Amino acid sequence: MRRGWLVLALLVSLGVNVGLVGVGLARRAGLERWQRVRVGLEAPPPGMAQQLAERIGVPAARRERFLAVQRRLVERTAAERREVARLRFALRGELLASAPDRARIDELLTALAAREAELSRALVAGVLESREVLDGRELELYLRFLERAAPGRGGPGRGSPARRLRP
Repeated sequence: MRRGWLVLALLVSLGVNVGLVGVGLARRAGLERWQRVRVGLEAPPPGMAQQLAERIGVPAARRERFLAVQRRLVERTAAERREVARLRFALRGELLASAPDRARIDELLTALAAREAELSRALVAGVLESREVLDGRELELYLRFLERAAPGRGGPGRGSPARRLRP
């Protein structure tokens, strides 16, 4: 009888350990994806704008307008984010080279500044458009989302800023 309980306890322990490892691996994959989204190497998940609209409580009458603004924002910024990431990678490579080329570094910095300015303009336009669609509590929650989604605020270990919103 004692041997049966021991086997059962070992199986339960093994199951718990396997479950913990699985959860850890899934969490790591999710955090890595969120980081790729943040640096522009990957587009946000398809339902993220819909999920945000639900969380902040955008009424059905204005929801499609809000989602259209978010779609345009993603479309406008996707290429810019990829280009910014590519330029940063090239700049890092040039800085780590055995003999960095100053002219190339200046060229990369100029291109990076121009792309970042375009990205910022697109983000500002998207936020201002979104603010025109929202009001009251939904606007307050949207602004809280933006505050938490700012660079350096929603990185690894913090999860998706949209998930932390509570209406």
